[in-house]
Amino acid sequence: MHTKTTIGLIQTSHISAHLEIDPLFSHPLTHKYRDEAEHLFKLYREQISDIMYVYHFHSEVDLICKFDSQQQTMSKQFDIADSAQLELGQLIARIRSLFNDSPLKTCHSIRCSCEQCDDHRMGRASACYMVTYEQQSAKKILSFAWLFSSWLVKLRRVNLEKENIRPIPSNYFLVGQAFLHSFLLLIENQSLRYIVDFDYSIKQQKHSCLLRLNFDLRPKKFIYLPVHLMEWAMLEITVGWLDRQEIFSVGKYASKTAKRPTIHVRTWKHMATQFILEKYKPQSCSRLLLLQNRFLNKQTVTVTSDKGTTGSICGFLFSI
Repeated sequence: MHTKTTIGLIQTSHISAHLEIDPLFSHPLTHKYRDEAEHLFKLYREQISDIMYVYHFHSEVDLICKFDSQQQTMSKQFDIADSAQLELGQLIARIRSLFNDSPLKTCHSIRCSCEQCDDHRMGRASACYMVTYEQQSAKKILSFAWLFSSWLVKLRRVNLEKENIRPIPSNYFLVGQAFLHSFLLLIENQSLRYIVDFDYSIKQQKHSCLLRLNFDLRPKKFIYLPVHLMEWAMLEITVGWLDRQEIFSVGKYASKTAKRPTIHVRTWKHMATQFILEKYKPQSCSRLLLLQNRFLNKQTVTVTSDKGTTGSICGFLFSI
């Protein structure tokens, strides 16, 4: 219910609320790219509006989340929602290509990555931000600016440095503390699931561990894959949270139409494996599955640092 309320509030705010311009997203070159930004925004606005109209979504938030804010439910017509998502993804790719492939006013090649060209790209992203947040229409489209979030983040950092302002860590700190608390609970409850070899970090690669993967059709055959300790921790936190939501189905079939849709646990294992392998292929499944223990004993979750001292994996993780 909280999620539904939040999405409803986002929709309301993005339609009618007064938008404030963040000065940290301003750039001296913004005016040079204003016309380009307005042209790109016009294309994006028209085409995303067409997608919302055709697929009966009330707002861009509904479209992005595949959510019906008026009915306060997830869209039940999965094939329609998936088609809309596909068209949205293609639109985003086109707009980003136009952004990246348009000549900069530096007279350098389009692919040039020198400091001057990157500065102009930040100026172009700033122009897109200004065009987005200076909209006068009642129903605003705010997602446009954030298609270029990587450049906006760089611009914000540059402006913070110019003003000798240290980035405010509050949001990151709170998120980090939440992750740390979740990980501590998993350790305390002996609920860590994946089979991991920590000796690897001592002998081979600092801050890494070996994650065990089994072959799908040959359970007794397995391999170990090196991953960063933080990647393993995030995987444990994610799986722990999903498990508490009771969304995994251990039956033969998962239900898409149930009041609370479930994911078959085997499907999730394939997804997690693809995430680790970084070889996502929508039309295929990996032959490997991440091997899960019932639980890892709390006493085994230790690691030895390069100085030879042994401590809890949790303390080690959040000191790197």
